[in-house]
Amino acid sequence: DADANADADASANADSASQSDADAIKAFLGGLDPTDPKQKGEILEKMQREVEERTALNQKRDAIKKKVDAVKKILEFKQRILKELPKKLQEIENKTIPLQKFFHDSSVDSNNDSKSH
Repeated sequence: DADANADADASANADSASQSDADAIKAFLGGLDPTDPKQKGEILEKMQREVEERTALNQKRDAIKKKVDAVKKILEFKQRILKELPKKLQEIENKTIPLQKFFHDSSVDSNNDSKSH
């Protein structure tokens, strides 16, 4: 009895899946009957348009992915620059200390000279 019930359940599930597949096909075909030989040409045209649309959409998606990847690379590069900026600025500051001292000393000497005159 258990085997018979299991077989009946499997058959019911298969029938349900077959019906839902048939419903999905009919919905996709927009009311065209896939079993009607007279509608074969219309069905093939619809399917061909669908393939072309999906191909075009896939190409657009691929192009967008490439653009996103390029933007990501640029963003990563700019983030790396910004991350390194404080260190680079400190290096510049440290390397220009002698020059800063020179100009500071020169301006102090100039100020002292102009005050003494």
